[in-house]
Amino acid sequence: MPDDDYEVGYRKPPKHTRFRKGKSGNPKGRPKGSKNLQTLIATELDERVVVTEAGSRRRVTKREALIKRLVNDGLTGKASSQKLLLVLLQSEAASDIPDAPTFAELDEADKQTLRAFERQARDETLTGTGARAASGSEGRKRRRGPRVPAAREGYGNDSA
Repeated sequence: MPDDDYEVGYRKPPKHTRFRKGKSGNPKGRPKGSKNLQTLIATELDERVVVTEAGSRRRVTKREALIKRLVNDGLTGKASSQKLLLVLLQSEAASDIPDAPTFAELDEADKQTLRAFERQARDETLTGTGARAASGSEGRKRRRGPRVPAAREGYGNDSA
């Protein structure tokens, strides 16, 4: 296609403004070989350090040393370590749980058990004989949300 025949228009930029071969369209972009935060943290945690434990020295990864310290702090009663450990354990346990089978995948005995449980729960809900009724909390009113004092006259109410 000759240069004088080229028509500039929608999705046809002028030839002199196009990217040159071998030149990047984003020259100040991310440099090659740069790493993201997760990679940097993983690399740092995989380095080995010397730890003295029960009088003997041994080399462990920083990751292992960090977990060991977290567990030991939790055992000595440090609440923040205990809380973090519980969160880590719960997230690990949640990731280990396999997907539950669907109702169609269950065998007939399991289906009957589930149907019986469903009937019992429905009956308790309709008759009011469930766990809430057994605790004696039927007559009590449950509070929802914070208590807000009633508006009094002369206290910032401009309704007069």
